[in-house]
Amino acid sequence: MTALSALRCTVPFHQAAVGAVSACKSARCLPTTLALQQYPRTCQQGRAQRHASSTSYDRSGPAAGMLSAVPFAISRQEADIAFDAYHGTANTLLTRPAAGVQKVKELYLPLWVGRAQAHSVLKAAEVGFRKYVQRYNPVTKRTEGTIETQWHWVSPNAVFEQYFSPEMVEMQIVASYHYPLSDISKIRPGPAISAAKPIDRHMMTSSFDGSTRRVSMFEMKAETGRVKAISAIKSHQYRAAEDFLLRAYRCDETRGLNMDVNLLQFSAAPVLMPVFLYSSKHFGNTKVRTFVAGFDGSKVSGVRLYNETLIGLVTAAFASVLVVASGIWQTYPALQVFGFAVAAPALLVGFLVKYWPQVRNQVHQVSRDANQYMNRKTDESGSFSTSWTHAYSQFARFRQSQEQARFSSANNNTSGRSAEHSSRDPKGYYQLLEIEPSASKADVQAAFRGLAMKQHPDRFDDPKQKASATVSFRQILEAYTVLRDDTKRQLYDMNQL
Repeated sequence: MTALSALRCTVPFHQAAVGAVSACKSARCLPTTLALQQYPRTCQQGRAQRHASSTSYDRSGPAAGMLSAVPFAISRQEADIAFDAYHGTANTLLTRPAAGVQKVKELYLPLWVGRAQAHSVLKAAEVGFRKYVQRYNPVTKRTEGTIETQWHWVSPNAVFEQYFSPEMVEMQIVASYHYPLSDISKIRPGPAISAAKPIDRHMMTSSFDGSTRRVSMFEMKAETGRVKAISAIKSHQYRAAEDFLLRAYRCDETRGLNMDVNLLQFSAAPVLMPVFLYSSKHFGNTKVRTFVAGFDGSKVSGVRLYNETLIGLVTAAFASVLVVASGIWQTYPALQVFGFAVAAPALLVGFLVKYWPQVRNQVHQVSRDANQYMNRKTDESGSFSTSWTHAYSQFARFRQSQEQARFSSANNNTSGRSAEHSSRDPKGYYQLLEIEPSASKADVQAAFRGLAMKQHPDRFDDPKQKASATVSFRQILEAYTVLRDDTKRQLYDMNQL
């Protein structure tokens, strides 16, 4: 069923909405705590739960166990086939990265998935009818024919009711800025989001080589995701209203829509999306990434590389045809025509094709910085805290900073620095959690959650591995028990524990 067929329009308007989105200045008027598994399946169920959901909700957010993920449904071999098809092994105009595929990762990318029941009323609008008329042209001093649009105000008072389900891609907001949003948006799950389930150890382990799959960070705040989802809902409702006016009044154009978009309820939940990430380099250090959806091999995105030589030759051939057809070769010297009308466009297009990946990466970097700046300014005082999702995000940051620290330590290994670290970490608790002695309490909690998920004994079937994991898990738990307590940590730092 399409979104348009799921839309119901009735006249006259019956007041059933809670509040207009345009007047909603705080997140408190939009409950945001229902888990993905609790989404109503019909609009009638959504209306029945309206009063209960709008009067009470836990601002602390859903429990950490509610974080769900769409499982990987295709193998690495199937993803390789999709990668080769996307980069056109059968298309001579396309080419593979110069350095080849250097790395393939299996990772989960974060999404804020919402659902909403929307009631909108179209109060008034202008409808336009195009007509052919005769007008006097003062410039030419003649009467000439032209097409004009005659506008008329209408007041349909039409009501639009629609249930925006989690399966709609408009309700699946990409919650990471690390990769280009345009690429990730193309491979959003859509209806496949219904396969999401709580994460278990099998979902975190690669079936190809047994490595641990990575989880990308929830960089976008829940409040930012809510605003983006509501903006998508409003745009969708306005488009539906325009279609209604075009059909109802048989007009040619519309403008000036006076429309109130109201939400009966809104809820959001964090969901992880499986992705195969193919990384390579092209023409030096230009990064080239290709994304293959782990649930559907037909969904592939990323920058495509074209053969600049062939593209330049095609451009030169096309320009030559235009030169011959226009007849300018008879007016100007042949050498000038060839240089300016044929060779110059071919070289320009060739350079643009060659360096397009590098320009694209720079544009993404600027866009990423702008999005992160706006995201930091977002006020989240009215919506639930997302600290429980930061356990996955912060752990990724810790691993990155730890790798940098190890690299720095390998190049600048001094005895004084080692002695200082030893004095502040007498039992190696900080080293066990892979954090620095200056880490905050939130850093300790995030590091423990990430390591506990990786080292939990239930992840292993082999008895030897399970026994080793049990010892490691107990050591991590012992370190966490001390470092999470302010008093014990202070005594530990003074080597008095």
